[in-house]
Amino acid sequence: MNRGDSTLAFRTMREKWSVRASVSLVLLSGIPAVAALLSTTGSEPNLASPFSGPAFLLAAGRAPWWYVVLVVAGSFVVFNISTIFGGAADRMSFRMPAVAIPLFLLNVVFMLRHWSAGVAHQGLTYTIAITTLNVAIMLTLAWLWYRWRAAASPLRQQCLGLFLHTWLFWCAFPYLGEGI
Repeated sequence: MNRGDSTLAFRTMREKWSVRASVSLVLLSGIPAVAALLSTTGSEPNLASPFSGPAFLLAAGRAPWWYVVLVVAGSFVVFNISTIFGGAADRMSFRMPAVAIPLFLLNVVFMLRHWSAGVAHQGLTYTIAITTLNVAIMLTLAWLWYRWRAAASPLRQQCLGLFLHTWLFWCAFPYLGEGI
């Protein structure tokens, strides 16, 4: 690639850059960060604070709250960075299932494996409620991805990434008891 090609590529990227998409990306990144903080703030797991696995691992390292916020918000921004420059449809169509499907399957295996520990330590009601919440969010993500594929847009991509990150850092892989 010569200098003329790189200048043209930079100019094209700059022309596609969207201020609105950038601002919404930064503002939306706070939602999964707050969800991660909420996930680990309670003294015991409940539906509002289920001690999500990824958020708990961040907090268990005795990291300050702002570090947790930066890591979660940063992962959201990196996942959705292509929405700032447009043309995100091609990249997102493969990235979302490549990230979400393994997470879904691992979460299902985790919930099945730790079901008895959850019932013994957290109670049947909590275990059923957190499982139902996880299934509902996973089905919502699948539906959102299907709708996004029908009419891709940067805003829909950010909403999809928002739901994925909020689920991951709020209630995915919840603490179910001593079996972990």
